[in-house]
Amino acid sequence: MLTEKEEKFLVYWAANRDRLGSLKYQITTGLPLALLLGFLYWAIIKLLFYFHLFGKAEMSFNADSGSLNIIIILGIIIFGLFFSVYSKKFNWDNNDGFYQSLLTRKNKPVQTENT
Repeated sequence: MLTEKEEKFLVYWAANRDRLGSLKYQITTGLPLALLLGFLYWAIIKLLFYFHLFGKAEMSFNADSGSLNIIIILGIIIFGLFFSVYSKKFNWDNNDGFYQSLLTRKNKPVQTENT
């Protein structure tokens, strides 16, 4: 027997399974958080350079600052795309596995003991 919460999940997942599994949905919902994290890391590194905590790295960074910033932004965008798709796909796989196990439990006949 399934609980009420599990029954609600079965109904929800059956209705939204295809939409949540699409690549477009995974990118549009996961990308803002991924880009926020990427640019946050970049801002922290810039702050560390600003306070002169990494002398040698700061010198080499400032030497190629123009092209290096473009490469870093491109890297952040690529990281954001990968992170958003990977994390949403991971969540989708977990939910789909749970859905499949609930369907198996629901369709399994109840065994009674004959004594």
